[in-house]
Amino acid sequence: MLRIRVPATSANFGPGFDVLGVALSLFNEIEVEKANGVFDFQWEDGSTFGDEENLVLSTMANVFDLFNYKVPGYKIRSKSCAIPVSRGLGSSAASIVAGIYAANYLMGGKMTKEEISALATKFEGHPDNVVSCIEGGMVISAVGENGEILSSQVKIAPGLKLVVMVPDYKLSTRMARSVLPDTYSRADMVYNVSHAALLVTSLCRGEFNKLRVALGDRIHQPYRLRLIPGAEAVFELCRRAGSLGEFISGAGPTLIALVPEDDTDFCERIRPQLDEQVLEWKTYELEICHSGVSLEVM
Repeated sequence: MLRIRVPATSANFGPGFDVLGVALSLFNEIEVEKANGVFDFQWEDGSTFGDEENLVLSTMANVFDLFNYKVPGYKIRSKSCAIPVSRGLGSSAASIVAGIYAANYLMGGKMTKEEISALATKFEGHPDNVVSCIEGGMVISAVGENGEILSSQVKIAPGLKLVVMVPDYKLSTRMARSVLPDTYSRADMVYNVSHAALLVTSLCRGEFNKLRVALGDRIHQPYRLRLIPGAEAVFELCRRAGSLGEFISGAGPTLIALVPEDDTDFCERIRPQLDEQVLEWKTYELEICHSGVSLEVM
């Protein structure tokens, strides 16, 4: 039996559209067991894993088809489903990664980690969520000339924590992408390249006073903020409460504030005003998950 634990992820991270992703300390977990003539998937906590069509199982089926593998059977248990669905925290990426690892286990370990990353990117459509989910930490991802996935870890200096604000409101990635322009000006592209570069060096060097500027974006956030009722008011609330910078997590609607690690009552300070907003918000104080996906043979 194999236990697979996959973290939530936040992609884009301000100006890092489809490039920057970070794994967070919020997890989904399944157990997969080989079985002959049995095909069984059970929810042990009453929640859902992935989307309504069960993205874990559909991903497994796609992997088996690619390898022309006839699986003799399996038993799968959903042990934990903590990642909110359709909230911009990588629930689909987590399901895809879990499904590929489950299929790889049932096939006897045919794929390397690099091959798993490439296949997960193919299924997801872009590498930022899936690669950070697999590798952990903050990851810069790029697709090479031959379709290979190249990635590099960003070593974030100590002293930061992420306050994650999740609304009672779903926003599909398809909808969030539909509002983006087909083309951008040269000025906007230069703006994002410069800010993404500044963001990475600021995080690495611990120059957190530069984060508010470095998180500036002209590619996706100005268009997606309109889809999240009260988002700009929440950003302003966080600024007044002392955050170092804010951004939309993935395609939204989750928002994230970067806060000094020693600010122990930030969530308490924003809670009264947060409760007055249009949407209902649930807050998490999360750490960066440096391990990525974890596998345990039982």
